This record gives sequence, C-alpha cells and structure tokens, in this order.
Amino acid sequence: MRRKPLFPPPTDASGKRLRQKGRQSFTVLTVNGRVRLKRIRWQSSTGAQTPIDRWLDVAEATISQGVRELVCRLNAGSSSFAAAAENLRRAAQLRLSRETLRQVVEQEGRQVLAAQKSGALTPGWSAADCVVTEPAATSTVNAPTASASTVTATPANASTASASTVTATPAATSTASASTVTATPANASTVTATPANASTANASTVTAMPANASTVTATPANASKASSSASPSKSSASARAKTRVYFGCDGVMVPLVTDAEKRKRRATIKHKRKLRGKKAKPLPPLRPGADQAFKEFKLVVYYDDTRRHRLVEGTQGDHEAAGRLMRRQAVRLRLDLADEKIGIVDGAPWIRKQVARQNLPLDALGLDFYHLAEHVHAARRVVFGEEDEDGQRWASELLHTFKHEGYEAAWAKLLDWRGRLRGAKRQAADALLGYVGERREMIRYPEFVAKGWQLGSGPTESCCKTLTARLKGRGRRWDARNAEAVMALEALKQSGQWQAYWLIQAKIPA
Repeated sequence: MRRKPLFPPPTDASGKRLRQKGRQSFTVLTVNGRVRLKRIRWQSSTGAQTPIDRWLDVAEATISQGVRELVCRLNAGSSSFAAAAENLRRAAQLRLSRETLRQVVEQEGRQVLAAQKSGALTPGWSAADCVVTEPAATSTVNAPTASASTVTATPANASTASASTVTATPAATSTASASTVTATPANASTVTATPANASTANASTVTAMPANASTVTATPANASKASSSASPSKSSASARAKTRVYFGCDGVMVPLVTDAEKRKRRATIKHKRKLRGKKAKPLPPLRPGADQAFKEFKLVVYYDDTRRHRLVEGTQGDHEAAGRLMRRQAVRLRLDLADEKIGIVDGAPWIRKQVARQNLPLDALGLDFYHLAEHVHAARRVVFGEEDEDGQRWASELLHTFKHEGYEAAWAKLLDWRGRLRGAKRQAADALLGYVGERREMIRYPEFVAKGWQLGSGPTESCCKTLTARLKGRGRRWDARNAEAVMALEALKQSGQWQAYWLIQAKIPA
C-alpha cells in the first residue's frame, strides 16, 4: 500500500497541483562550508519551481548571506580581489575564485545603492538626535560707589587707638555679591549698624571680628544676596540644549578603465580563445568605458559636532545627481527641524549652485578655512618665496584677520598689499583676490567662531579618503558602475548602517 505523502503537492495560483519532476542536487556555500542538498522540482505552466529553496535562502542564491557579508568585509581591507579570496580561504576555510568574489562584492554594492535609493535603507538617526549643550551664560555686575555715604560703627569700651572702623554701603548701592571686611578691635562689644531703607531680606553682611569679643555687623540697604564671596558675582542662566547638523560635499577622483583599454582587453580575450580552438560561451556585450583615465565622483555628508552621527553617500553621477542626493538625505534626516544647520564646503561653484538650486534649509554656508589658507600660502610662495620669514608672518597675520575681523578688513589688507606688487607677483595677488572675492558671502569666520561652529571640512575630506581607499592603488582601474558599488559598501560602514542592511537582506526587522 502506497504511503500517504507527509505534505501535499504544492499548487499554482489557480489551485492546480504541480507535477513532480524528481529530485535534483543543489549546493550552497555557507559560512560552515559547502552544503549539498537534494530537493524536488515541480513543474507548472510557468516553469519549474523548487519551493524549499526559498526556505533555505531567501535569494535562492548559491552563496549564503553569511558568506556574502564575510566576503564584503574582507574585501574592504584587501588590496585586491585575489588577496580577499586568499584571506577568505585562510580565515574561514571557504574557497571562492577571484572572479566570483568580485562579482559577489559588486552585486552586493549595487543592492546597497538600490536600498538607499528606494528608501528601504533609512538613516539610524535624525536631526533631533544631534544635540549640543551650550555652557551657561555669565555676566558680572559691578556696584556703583559714586553716591555712597559712610556708616561707622565704633565698638563700646574700646580705646580709640585700638578701635576698628567698619564701613557699610548705603541704600543707593546695588551689588551682586558683598565683600567681607574683618577687623580686630580689643575688648569690643557687639554693635550692629543698619542704614536707612535697607532691606534685610536681600542684604549681604559686612562683619568685623574683634579679638576676644562679639561680632560687629553692618547691613547695607538694597544689597543683593546672590553670593557671599569676595569676588564679583556671576549671574548664570541654565544651559540650553539645541540641535546642530553640519553638511559637507566634495568631489574625489577615481581611476577608471577607458573605452580604448576595454576594447584592447576584449581583443586579447578573443585572440586567446581562437588559439585554444575550443568552443566557448559567447562573451557578454561590451559596456562602453570612460573617456578619461580619471573621473570625479561626488560625495555628500551630513554629521553632528561629535561625528557620532554621520550619513555618507557617493555617486558617479554629475553635479545634478549630487544635488538630488543632497536633497534626499536632507529630507530623510529632517534637516529643517535642526536649530542650527551649517554647511562647510571647499567653495566649488557647482556645490554652491546645487545648494541654492535644491533649496537646502541651511542657516549658513561657509568656506572651509583650510582651503582658504591653501590659496593664501600659494600666493605667499610666489611673492615671498618658500621659506621667507616675512612671507610666513604676512600669511599668518592675514589669516588671523580673516578669522577674527572678517572679510572687509582682510580685503582692505589684500588691496593695499597688491598695490605694491608688479609682474608675476601681482598676478598671484590678483588670483587670490579673485578667489576671495568670488566667495565673499561664505567668509563669515567671526560669526562662526562666536557661535562655536566648526571652520573646517575635515570630516568631509576624511570620507573622501576612506570611501576611495579600496579603489585607488597601483594598477587599479575600474568600470564606473563597479567602482560606485564598491564605494557604496564603504559608505554603508561609515554611516553606521552595516548591520541594518544585512538585517534587511535577511528580512528581519532591525
């Protein structure tokens, strides 16, 4: 008698049972090694199906998610895909060819880009999390003494020679904190002098301490009792917490494979196939290469004062693509809700244009102080020479003027300096004046210093280096699409979204 099947055959959308096509072997590379499985294939009107694969691996891939994550981690710290494959073999006893590992990494990077674009991968923070606390405000109040009269208390039974005089401030005087005056008259009794109109509720006390006697106290009128120390008092307001977010954007050069190099590689492969004399699969269509050996990729960064919160994304697109990226990140971070929104960039025209075009809600867009310093020192080297001490002093004083006195004072100094130059030196001065004049609205350093804002775009510059570290090196050339994918994986790590992405891949709520 035929045994009843444990599970009924699966059905298609119409409810019709699928026809069994027998068992077929299937292998999956996992972090525990390669696993060989046998599963039943079912035939439907749309083709063969293997339902168990969806239980074993959501993507129905021959490489599990654990291996894909491990491959991406190892590739980030390797100098090449071959080195990453060797590290994988030594560290996890897993074998993948260099080419397979490359395909896994680049495919995963494209998945990251798709998740960022669709909104499936959201930032783990918002502008409301970027809290900074200002120190308590302080002010000093000095007591006027112009209209003060003198009240003198003379202790009883004390000789005139040894008596002490205690002076109190009358009603017209206001102090935040009273001083303490101490004298030592001999055998004095207790005397208290209170000037007219004095309010004892908020009065401070001036005390004379005679030797072997009681205390002599004089109470001035209308004196504040905020403090009883001898130093001037400071009225303090409670510290106020507010939110502050910084915006940065920059371009970074990436080495790419040119179209001529791609065609040369394709010709070499075809020649080798011809010499081998064996039939092989047709080559995939040739994607066009770059028109130059290096192309500028764009990066957009949002971060807080401590850089504990950071969101980094890059694109191979033009300035329009970077502008859309600026806007998309600003919306997702709720940038408009931050109390202070500051942009610090290198002053490139395309960045300023996109900030204005995308209508980013920035309170200020500042010029990176170190880019300004680079242009100042470039002019100094032409005019004064490389090691001239006068030139070093001139550059230091000019940068100090920019930072603490502002654009107008520095501009006046530059004009006066230029008037004394001729020839190539004047041309260098003109170049510096042109750079500064074009960025007049961005040179607001005294305001930035007063508000405690950062002056440099160091966090943005560091992201440019870390995101392209894997892409640059001797002999490395990339297809633009693949370079963008590899850069996306590093941006994922720098933004603190690595774990969230792999939970999404596993369909587990973060």
